[in-house]
Amino acid sequence: MTFQEVYEWLNKNGVLKKFVYLDEEILIALDGTEYFSSKKISCPHCNFRNHRNGTTTYFHGCVTPIVVSPNQKQVINLEPEFIKKQDGHQKQDCENAAVKRWLNKNHQNKYGYAATLLGDD
Repeated sequence: MTFQEVYEWLNKNGVLKKFVYLDEEILIALDGTEYFSSKKISCPHCNFRNHRNGTTTYFHGCVTPIVVSPNQKQVINLEPEFIKKQDGHQKQDCENAAVKRWLNKNHQNKYGYAATLLGDD
């Protein structure tokens, strides 16, 4: 099943309704995380950090949108947006750009509720 199919199942079966908060909105927390890091292994899609001591760390990351509610102990993961070098771009990708891509893909309210986005700096 895809993330969207799982989400639609949760919505159809009333699970998502338990997460509705305030003005009939859902709260979506967006945060970046790294899920791979190495000083030796890399690929063409890796981002990297050059350190003062001359070493390089290669890493992969993603933005993880999650439906949260102060009334629920559980959360609902939505489809992540990967932070990786984009075709035709010389600069590395970043969390802000990945959030913008995720918003562009999801701005048409395919989730059925208005959403308040929560983020960090």
